[in-house]
Amino acid sequence: MSAPDVNLSNASSSSSDAPLYYTYQLIFSFKLVFYVLLMAVTIVGNSFILFVLFRQRKQFNFWRVNLFIFHLAIGDLLVALTSMSVNLISVPSHDRWLFGSLCLAKNCPAF
Repeated sequence: MSAPDVNLSNASSSSSDAPLYYTYQLIFSFKLVFYVLLMAVTIVGNSFILFVLFRQRKQFNFWRVNLFIFHLAIGDLLVALTSMSVNLISVPSHDRWLFGSLCLAKNCPAF
């Protein structure tokens, strides 16, 4: 979960590499904190909505609206658990896909 190593021992390159390294660290930290907070808020918020809807399932007032909100919360929860978790994994790996190549062609471009 760390940024790539930058050689700061050379005096001539350290003056040009140091600001770039710290800028990269700042962006890396911001992205990681943003994804964790967004994922946590999404999971907690949608779980709370599902909890409230299950507690009030005996009330049949506006049942179509409640069913629609239920399906939206389920969909949003699934997106948080699948898509956001893959994005959260790709941040420490520097936006590289960790699970091998998906291209089976012989001349597949490397991403």
